[in-house]
Amino acid sequence: MANGMPPLNELSAQMQQGSEQMKEQARSAIDSYFGFLRQSVASMPSGGTDLGEKLKTCADKNIAATHEHLNKLSQVRDFEELMRLQTEFMESQMRQFSGNLQDLGEAFAKSAASVPLSPGSVNAFRK
Repeated sequence: MANGMPPLNELSAQMQQGSEQMKEQARSAIDSYFGFLRQSVASMPSGGTDLGEKLKTCADKNIAATHEHLNKLSQVRDFEELMRLQTEFMESQMRQFSGNLQDLGEAFAKSAASVPLSPGSVNAFRK
């Protein structure tokens, strides 16, 4: 070109390539972040109880589901697809929450039932 500028189609291709590189860097950062979260949860002590293990399992499942959802969102092409994915995710999270609540309630009841009560501790609740 006479003015020293590259043609528009070259600029467009460069912008597309730059955009793809930025998306890949963002995905890599998200993957690293969620990997760190999962490692953090895995390294937390559970206290050797069923309740503690269930809490860790629930947290890990939630992290994995959110990570998967973000990966899907990064590939959305239009608003309709975005809304469909978001609705499916929220419905899935509500089902998972309900199941987690039931599992944690059962584990809590089991843990509470296994705690021995001394005669003095029963009287403390009657006051």
